[in-house]
Amino acid sequence: MTRIKTAIATLLILTFVFSLFALPAALAQYRKKPYPFIGAMPNPVGRGQEVLLHFGSLDQTAWPQPGWFNITVTVEKPDGKIETLGPFTTDTTGGTGAVIVPDQVGTYYLTTNFPEQVLTTTSAGIPAGTIMEAGKSEKLALNVTQEPRTFYPDAPLPTEYWTRPVNAQFRGWNAVASNWYTTPNNRYAPYNDAPGAPHILWATPLAEGGLAGGELGVNNYEMGDAYEGKFVGQVIIDGMLFFNRQIPQNAPQATTGAVSLGINATFGNATAEQQVVALDLKTGKEVWTRVLGNNERVSFGQTMYWQTMNLYGAYSYIWTTVTVGTRTDWKAYDPLTGRWEFTIMDVPASSGTVNAGGNVYGPNGEILKYVIDTTKGWMAQWNSTQVVFNTYMQLYLNSTRLSDRDTAKYWSERWRPMGYTFNASFGYNWNITIPTGLPGNPNAYFPGDIITGGFINTTARLWDGPIYLWAINLNASRGTVGQVRYNTTWTPPSGGLTLAFGARSTDDRLITVRAKEIRAFFGFNMDTGQNLWGPTETRGYMDAFMGGPSGENGMIAYGKLYLGTVAGVLQAIDVKTGEVSWTYENKQPYTELMWGGSYWPIEFAFSSDGKVYLLHTEHSGNSPLPRGAPFVCLNATTGEIIFKVDGLFRFTVWGGDPMLADSTAIIFNTYDNRIYAVGRGPSQTTVTAPDTSVPFGSSVMIRGTVTDISAGTQESAVASRFPNGVPAVSDESMGEWMKYVYQQTQKPTNASGVEVVLSVLDSNNNIREIGRTTSDANGFYSLNWTPDISGKYNVFAAFAGSESYWPSHAETAFVVDPATEPVQTPEYPQPIDYTMSIVGVGIAILAAIAVVGLVLFRKKP
Repeated sequence: MTRIKTAIATLLILTFVFSLFALPAALAQYRKKPYPFIGAMPNPVGRGQEVLLHFGSLDQTAWPQPGWFNITVTVEKPDGKIETLGPFTTDTTGGTGAVIVPDQVGTYYLTTNFPEQVLTTTSAGIPAGTIMEAGKSEKLALNVTQEPRTFYPDAPLPTEYWTRPVNAQFRGWNAVASNWYTTPNNRYAPYNDAPGAPHILWATPLAEGGLAGGELGVNNYEMGDAYEGKFVGQVIIDGMLFFNRQIPQNAPQATTGAVSLGINATFGNATAEQQVVALDLKTGKEVWTRVLGNNERVSFGQTMYWQTMNLYGAYSYIWTTVTVGTRTDWKAYDPLTGRWEFTIMDVPASSGTVNAGGNVYGPNGEILKYVIDTTKGWMAQWNSTQVVFNTYMQLYLNSTRLSDRDTAKYWSERWRPMGYTFNASFGYNWNITIPTGLPGNPNAYFPGDIITGGFINTTARLWDGPIYLWAINLNASRGTVGQVRYNTTWTPPSGGLTLAFGARSTDDRLITVRAKEIRAFFGFNMDTGQNLWGPTETRGYMDAFMGGPSGENGMIAYGKLYLGTVAGVLQAIDVKTGEVSWTYENKQPYTELMWGGSYWPIEFAFSSDGKVYLLHTEHSGNSPLPRGAPFVCLNATTGEIIFKVDGLFRFTVWGGDPMLADSTAIIFNTYDNRIYAVGRGPSQTTVTAPDTSVPFGSSVMIRGTVTDISAGTQESAVASRFPNGVPAVSDESMGEWMKYVYQQTQKPTNASGVEVVLSVLDSNNNIREIGRTTSDANGFYSLNWTPDISGKYNVFAAFAGSESYWPSHAETAFVVDPATEPVQTPEYPQPIDYTMSIVGVGIAILAAIAVVGLVLFRKKP
């Protein structure tokens, strides 16, 4: 009997346990009421301003169900019209967002509509299979006013010397804070307050440079032209400059047979240690110097923005490229420390009929490559960031262990893939079919817009056949991605012209083709391939000698195509008409170049902030180098000279391109093989006044200095020559003054200083300007002024800044004693003079006697 009871009890227990396991299946048939919501920010809002809507359901989902589907929002406008937004898919939190712009004043009513659907994955205790019923949120009243809503004020652009890091709240500073990841084809550098004067911030040696001297006479040290550029692969990220520097380790040994030279050449037992150097962009101070990996060189940089549900932020890398057999690997390093982060193995490269194209940057800083096979008819987009994401997602999908799936999912939603090597094959976003037989090769890639390509026969000089132009669509709003927009031909003028594709601009929708023999360009519509204009006006015959990275393809910015190379005359061509807007002659008055005629050959440095910058370069300069090479800044619209200085810098075709980031230009100077930084630097103003009180009515001498305190002025070579500091001079004097300070030319005799405004706060608490003066070539200024009231004066000296310097000011004080009253002689009582009174009395007595005597005389008998 006891056994029966035990068995029954066990059966009941098992039944209960089985019912627990069966519980989710039973609950899966349940229906659940949803809790839709909606919010709006800001509320109230001004008409025509953006409103961010937040809507969805308070119930969450779980991966792989991405969220709730087919959510809509009903919008009832003040005029009674109804609009439906959506459908939307929420994220796994149950919510999502949208932006609307109300165009009516009054009250809008907003409602979230949640349709019936099934929860496919158990989430927050709600089992999979639960039917979520349809529902609506409460109506939200959105009040729209005629007056605009005020928002958090943005920080104004910097008005004083600034450095990195920039506070994330200063969003407007994006206009002047920038990076330089690789030399752009067009050399256009937005997001800069580009230098308006040739003021040097610092200079640092890259290699032995300048005059060799002694028994070698006037010869100079070699500077890397041609083909052995010293300053290559340079990158600017987050206020730091990165460049490559080779250091020989031991003397070369004799070798036999042919020697193959390369970037990391070896001569017998001799090796070169390849260092990467990181400098502070504003000061030139070394941050770190390291050997990256196996003697690797920086190739390019990147700052990418990564956003997931749980992570938002930017990440920066400096990249090296390493050849391993037949493959190319990319290695990412941390810019702040030089630490290796991760490797992408076997990055797509051109092979056979496959063209992998160059690196282009996507909207979030991702590095993209377009792999195209026009023979077999396919195209793929490769994305550097997707390599990491898709690798972890693949691990997640293939993993059977929960812990592995959690780890893979964690990394797919986050970033920082430190210490891993990834296969580049995981980086493909998509692979699509394109028409076969497109002639030639792609030649320009514009993510989210267009790929242009074509064929020009540049080898058969007497060939007068057509050129081919085509384009592939990358913009989904303009048609199917991969669709050929056009495939057309154009027949150039006869005469066996040597043609090549030139500069392109998506802003101006322009493709250019250059013709060597006539030194002219033709313009084509990027969207149709149709010829727009050309040829442009023929330039000097020396421009036919185009070759190497010297700007022969032209530069497009501000609605102008800038042309001009060896002949030394710059043309600014209107991109709409092909007509010359203005020209600039880069004259050389002393005929330093025997082959260059009357003009210095032009090298485009960059364009930015409405300015175009020119340098001089040669394919391979003779020794001694030609003197007086110009550095020129022109107004991009008018051609007006903003500044020009001869002999400050001489550039090099092969030694590395000029750069511009954080409003600071970086230039390698072959006259001394130093790297220079050009930009607006800090200044220092001092002021003094009498230390003792002065009597009222006396004049006061106020004096002080204005000096340049940029980092370069603190270096021993400069500080030794200027023990009292480097004087600040006018923008007009800057070019010759910088040569004097940093390159030891003779001191300019006509250098002028800067204006100083002097003001006082007097004893009546009135602030007023008392005068203006200009400092001299020693940085000294003075002003003689007579105070008009007594008491304490605070004196303020202010230098307002210039294109060369940020402003500075100083303060001092002096006192004026009260005016003294004039000395008054005391007034004492004057003694009485009785002289006349006595005389008068005496006369009166005599008169009386006379009268009495007369009377008595008359009375005698």
